[in-house]
Parts: sequence; C-alpha cells; structure tokens
Amino acid sequence: MLVGFPEDFVRLDDGRYLLSDAVLGSIWIVEPYGTIAPGIVPKSFNPEDLIPTLAFCPTMPEITVNGYPFLFTGSTLPGVSPLAVRGE
Repeated sequence: MLVGFPEDFVRLDDGRYLLSDAVLGSIWIVEPYGTIAPGIVPKSFNPEDLIPTLAFCPTMPEITVNGYPFLFTGSTLPGVSPLAVRGE
C-alpha cells in the first residue's frame, strides 16, 4: 500500500486497525492477519483527486529563528488527525 506518513492508528474491538495517513489524506483498514484495505481514500492519489479536507497542504508555512528555517507547528494540517473509537 502507498502510505505517505502513518500518523496514528487505533485498534478496533474486532481486531482490525485503522491507520491514518497524514500526507495522502486517507484511512486504511488493517485486518488481523495483515491484509490492508481502503477505508476512506481518494479516487486516486493524483493532486486533483485528493480529498481537500484530508490531504496534505500544498505549501507549508515556514518561520525563521536565529537564521534557521523551521516548519510551523501544524503545518501538515488538515491531514488526518489522531483516531479514536467512540461509542463502539
């Protein structure tokens, strides 16, 4: 599977895992024996098909501290945020 940056995962009661991808803006389902299936994914990973509210931002704000460039905190947002199970 193509995964850009696996930001978080959560184990479901049935033994499956959900894996979030902060770069490609997708959520994958990992079965107990390792099979991976799409959960919430775009039609393709071409820029025009990405899910706008989940995909990696095309530009990342940069700040300079004492002459050194740093990426601003949260610059990969929106992306897929941490996952949690609520109400089963």
